[in-house]
Amino acid sequence: NVKVIITDPGNGNKLMEYPAEQFMDAWKDSNCFMVSTDNVPTVAPLYPFQPIPSFAGIPTDDLAQLAGMDIDTEQQSYDQFIDDLLSHPTDFDSLINNYDSLFDTGNDDAIDSPEQC
Repeated sequence: NVKVIITDPGNGNKLMEYPAEQFMDAWKDSNCFMVSTDNVPTVAPLYPFQPIPSFAGIPTDDLAQLAGMDIDTEQQSYDQFIDDLLSHPTDFDSLINNYDSLFDTGNDDAIDSPEQC
């Protein structure tokens, strides 16, 4: 039951927990591209960081919620869910309810501290 814990500076999510298989599958989409550094920036950026409010018309808060769910992509209705989501991004909550068999919305709270690992 290996988990991967990441912090995504692109959307501000901290200590998001994903099953290792789901993480590896998503990471392969970028040919396992990664950027890391051992250096902490000493100069403030020229422009303050502002997370984007939406992507493809879908509010980033909703995308973060979707990213935190265990999704059964083996089900045939997954493709229909994605099509409906992209066609009706503002109906996110109702789409989740319509396709509830795809999602394990159990109490998978993010880890609050590294000591919990």
